[in-house]
Amino acid sequence: MILVADFGHSILDRQLVNYLAELPTFLAVNAQTNSGNNGYNLLTKYPRCDYFSIDKEEAHLAYHDKFESITVIHDFLMAHTKAKVGAITLGRNGSRVMADAEHFAQAPILSDEVVDTIGAGDAFLAITSLLAKVGGKPDELAFVGNTVGAMAVRILGNESFIEKTPLLKYIKTLLS
Repeated sequence: MILVADFGHSILDRQLVNYLAELPTFLAVNAQTNSGNNGYNLLTKYPRCDYFSIDKEEAHLAYHDKFESITVIHDFLMAHTKAKVGAITLGRNGSRVMADAEHFAQAPILSDEVVDTIGAGDAFLAITSLLAKVGGKPDELAFVGNTVGAMAVRILGNESFIEKTPLLKYIKTLLS
């Protein structure tokens, strides 16, 4: 698996993006929009990926429409990237994960306790890309991704990281 966290700092140019897209390896992508790239780093620059995870604002920018429904945008991004699975995080509204028009899930956030949101999307990407690679279903990706996101927003900056044992305990608690 190749996991691309593309922050739009001009390291991943068109030639490298096309090279990665042509490889037969499972390709998971996050193309982030931030103040450093002024909205010019869009998921649509990837002609192919197997999985993507972006936030709602990044999805609207990639579709070039601020008001279109997230369902329409999700369908478009899945077709454009030829992705097998795609996730759009929705901030306080949770996340939406889709395999196709009939196989999607939307999951709520799992914590109202927010210390710092920076890095939550990266944590979501890291765990859900692995689940997508092994064939996880949309509801599994949404639930586990939101669980990791709930843990990540309770951490200030990079003070610590999410460890396996606390994650598994949290999942077990949520499922009880």
